[in-house]
Amino acid sequence: MSSLPSPPPSPLDRRRHQIIPRKSLSHHSVRFTTEPPKVYHYTV
Repeated sequence: MSSLPSPPPSPLDRRRHQIIPRKSLSHHSVRFTTEPPKVYHYTV
């Protein structure tokens, strides 16, 4: 929510956005395999 109203740092936001989804996907995948129902509830 702090990144949306702050469109000045475009290069930093882009690099951070790319690193965040990549790490999130990796973490979600690992947790999904261990506990898909719990992770789904926790994420939603």
